[in-house]
Amino acid sequence: MSPDPVRRDFAPNMIINEARLEFQSVWFQAEDPLNTTKRMLKYLVAGVPEIEQEMFWLLAMNPKRRPICRQRLACGPVVAVQVSVEKIFLSIALAEAKSFACLRTQPQGSVQPTLADGRLIFRIREMARLYQVDFADYLIARLDGSDCYSWRENDRRAG
Repeated sequence: MSPDPVRRDFAPNMIINEARLEFQSVWFQAEDPLNTTKRMLKYLVAGVPEIEQEMFWLLAMNPKRRPICRQRLACGPVVAVQVSVEKIFLSIALAEAKSFACLRTQPQGSVQPTLADGRLIFRIREMARLYQVDFADYLIARLDGSDCYSWRENDRRAG
């Protein structure tokens, strides 16, 4: 009997972490690009559970702003969900997206951007420019549709 070439002497209490991607099919009319805040928001919140936590979602799109995938990148306390720029751009690269938008849900309180949102938007915008990916919008919204903030729309009004 020949010895097993694979070592099997792992510690019995070893913890193994595995990475996985989850995909959910979402129907959207192919002729309707997500080129407005209203359409992006409608697509992003479709099927998202209403919970009393902030969530951060990424919408990856092709160059014509048709959706490739929607992914929840973070879920956290009501006052401060945290997501890294590296995680955002890893998801964009894995989806092979050429355009993207971000959504931070706000279960309660104001949908106006915080200082942390401003810093994140600045970093995302710089990385998007570096990677030559279209940063479509950064949205902060309530899932019930009562209030929404769009970085793109407010940036156009200010400029």
